[in-house]
Order: sequence, then C-alpha cells, then structure tokens
Amino acid sequence: MFPALRTPPPILASDVLREDVAPLEPGKKALRFWIVGLGLTVLAVAGGIHLGLLPGGFSSARLTYALGGALLCAAVLPFPYSVRGVLVALVGLACLVLGLSGHGPLAPLVISQGDLPWEIGRAVGASSLPAALLFRSHYRAYRGARIVLAVALLLVVPSLIKAGLTLPSGDLPARIGAVLVLLSTLTSLLGFMGSGTTAASTAWAVVVLAAFGGDVMLRAASSRGQAGLGLAYVQAGGLFMVATTLVALGVFQLLSWSMAADARRVDVLSKEQGPVTELPPEE
Repeated sequence: MFPALRTPPPILASDVLREDVAPLEPGKKALRFWIVGLGLTVLAVAGGIHLGLLPGGFSSARLTYALGGALLCAAVLPFPYSVRGVLVALVGLACLVLGLSGHGPLAPLVISQGDLPWEIGRAVGASSLPAALLFRSHYRAYRGARIVLAVALLLVVPSLIKAGLTLPSGDLPARIGAVLVLLSTLTSLLGFMGSGTTAASTAWAVVVLAAFGGDVMLRAASSRGQAGLGLAYVQAGGLFMVATTLVALGVFQLLSWSMAADARRVDVLSKEQGPVTELPPEE
C-alpha cells in the first residue's frame, strides 16, 4: 500500500486577487537589486573622492565607504523584509543628517545656516512623498494608502513654500528647480484616483526624486565663479537623490510590513467584479 498523498489546498481566485491589490512583501527581490545598485553607486562616489576626482577629503571618503558598505550588507545578507527596510532607511537618513550638519559628500546642501530649515523640509518631502506613492501603487484598493499619500503631501508643504518664494526672486536655474518641484508634486495628486488603477504612482515617485535632486544640481549653474562649488553641487544633488531614494524605499517597506494585514481585508471580489445588473423577470 502506498501512503496517502496530501493534496495541497486549492488556490482561490480571491487569494490571487488579494495578493495583487495587497501583497504581503511587495517587490522583495527587486528591492534588493535596487539596493545593491545604489550601494555600488555610493562606493563609486567614495572612490572618486578618495582619488581626488570629486570634491571632499579623506574623512568624507571614509564616511561614504562606510555608507556604501552598509547598503551592500543590507541587500546581500538574509534580513527579514521589515529589518531590511529599517537598515536601508537608516543609511539614507544618516547620509542626509551628515550632509545637513556639514559633513560628508552632501555637505554642500546647506549654503548658509538660514537655509538649514528649508533643506530639512526638502529632505523630508523628497523622502516621504515617493514612499507614499510607491505604497499607493502597490495597495491601490486600500483606503489607508490614500491617507498615507495625504500625510506625505502635507510634509511637502515647506518645499512648496520655498519653491513659491524662489519663483519671483531667484535666478533662472533656481526658478527652473522650483518649477520642477512644483510640477512633480502636482503629478502625485493622480494617486487619489480610484482603486481600479495604480495611477502610474511608481513613475511619479521617480519623477519626484529626480525633480528634488535636480533642484539641488541646478545650484551648480548659480555658482559660476565660485571655485569648486559647481561640481560639489552636482555631486550633492546626485547623492541627495540616492539618499532620499534609500529613505523612501525603507519607509515603503515598513509601511507595507505594518499595513499589509489590514489592507488584505479588502473585499477583492467586489472590487474586481463591479456592480451586478439584475435581469428583468421572464414573462
């Protein structure tokens, strides 16, 4: 007699739909590849600083090496989904905090102490809004995703105020940067569309990251005649995009880990099937 084989339970259509609109660990494998790529980018910048090809000294290169190495460890080692999110967010946050305090490769972010509050607001907005858009893209049927997006838009308000003040008084590069910030924030409003679409929220997250980083880079065009500052701002803008991307990815993973169970309570069949039309009775 052969032993009885256990038949696995069938995969229901509702389970497949639920995983589509409310995945437990969205982008688990893809995120690790992105983190590896960002880590290698940070290490390349560290090498450039070390060799004197990029602005900064030995201490700046050492800090950048440490941040890049930490990213590679976070991507390669078998950490749980939530732990990897925390580690990635901390690396990006460390890079931003060091830059805002005048240390590391992001030191050119703060031109004067009067700019520090605005730069903090820029960093918060550029990190939180893409994270909310990524969350909205993967949890399109979850009402909480729109609440998260609304909170993120509130956190972007300081950056919008700064952009509004720059438009009438700044030079041309600064105005272009302000327009990029304003337009990229407006595109994120598409995230409030219905649950039948992702509203291309992932693409708008990339647009926001590029726009806020581009705003930093455009200072290079305003620093003509100031030796070394042009390349320093380009470097700071590129690493600003890397750092805010890391924070956004980490926050997205934490949001997914903490809210996935609640998001999966959605009635996916009613979302997908739509209203039922009653047929007239037969005579």
